[in-house]
Amino acid sequence: MEKELLGFESIDLSRPNIVNELKIFLQNHQLPLGRDSQNGITEMGSVGHSCEKSVDLLSQYMNYRVNGPCPDDWSLAQKLILRGCEPLPRRRCFAKAIPKVGLYSFPISLWKNVSDKVLS
Repeated sequence: MEKELLGFESIDLSRPNIVNELKIFLQNHQLPLGRDSQNGITEMGSVGHSCEKSVDLLSQYMNYRVNGPCPDDWSLAQKLILRGCEPLPRRRCFAKAIPKVGLYSFPISLWKNVSDKVLS
C-alpha cells in the first residue's frame, strides 16, 4: 500500500513508447544504506506517480543521444515541471558551451591576466 501511495513501481516499463534511456532511469534502485526503518523498503523508484501522468512528455524529454549535445527542449522541461514531475531526470548529455571572448584556455589561463573585455 505504501509503495503505491509514494509512487514506487507506478510506471509500466513495458509500454512501447518509452525510450531506453528513460527505462534505465525508471528502474528501481537499491537504497544505499539497506532497508529503510520507517517503511521497510529496500529499493526505490526514481520518480513518483506525478510523472506517470506525463509519461509521453517524459519519454520525449529523455529521447536524446547519450554523450552528445543536449537538445534544446526548455519548453518541454517547463511543461513537465508544471505538471508536477519534479525533479526532472538527470540526462547524460552535454549542455552547449558558450564561447567567452577574452578568456584564455586552460592551463594558459592560470598565468595570464584576464582581458579588460571580460571585466567590463
